[in-house]
Amino acid sequence: MYSNSKGGVSVPIGKNKVRLQVVASEEMAKKIEMYSGKMGISRSSLCSQFIGQAIMGYDKAYDMLDKMAENLGKDNAATVQGK
Repeated sequence: MYSNSKGGVSVPIGKNKVRLQVVASEEMAKKIEMYSGKMGISRSSLCSQFIGQAIMGYDKAYDMLDKMAENLGKDNAATVQGK
């Protein structure tokens, strides 16, 4: 499903949404306002994009850490069995 946002830009809308409230410094709020205006989207849409990008980054980082821990476990098990 799509909805028109500020400036006539279409953005995807998910079925299940949750409203979040955040507190930001005045300086950060001004930058959010500036970038949302340049991109032609609402401040809420911009913040949602920022949050989504950050979550994807954290997911990737933790996936890498999990794989590293798994590999270390395998290496340690091989070392113990080799003794």
